[in-house]
Amino acid sequence: HHPGGDFLPQVAGAATGAAEAADAAVVALLLPTSGRLAAAGRAVRDGFLAAALDEAPDRRPRIEILDTASVGATAAYARALEMGAGAVAGPLAKEDVAALLASQSFPVPTLALNAVPTGTPPPFLFQFALDPEQEARAVARRIVRDGHVRGVALFPRGAWGERVQAAFAQELGGSGVELTSVQAYDPAGRDYSGPLRAALGRYGGAGD
Repeated sequence: HHPGGDFLPQVAGAATGAAEAADAAVVALLLPTSGRLAAAGRAVRDGFLAAALDEAPDRRPRIEILDTASVGATAAYARALEMGAGAVAGPLAKEDVAALLASQSFPVPTLALNAVPTGTPPPFLFQFALDPEQEARAVARRIVRDGHVRGVALFPRGAWGERVQAAFAQELGGSGVELTSVQAYDPAGRDYSGPLRAALGRYGGAGD
């Protein structure tokens, strides 16, 4: 009966019942612990568990880990609610976050570990991501703030690199910074001297 409760989002219907039944001492962790993103999922899982174990035993929640790669994000989320989770962390993959957004409301606080465009996010959904496009924009702003006016840029070849390049170029637009060369490199390679020399142009041999 805290007065602040009047300001919390109210979710109608069955979702409200799920929220009321949820045990705040149970946290569901939705991660891909198998499949192509298994390594990333396990890394997040291990960090999450290490942080939980650092808490005093009387404050430590019970953590239920659900594999989104094997059952899908929406099914994993539904299972988390059935298990009485009072909060959910995940999913990790961008497409899984998008699937959750398209399929349901969020009756308990949910921290998605990626971000997708939503306009106004639904109640109880929070998106947290180490987004490379946002990092590219931050780099562009730092370049402008430091007073640089000319430079070169290298991006990984592929769709991911193209998105990063587009975000970087958009942030630089109208700033007066001139990119004299933009080159792509093979992210699986080990020798980047070719694209670097191409980017540096006539200065490309300066390191010889």
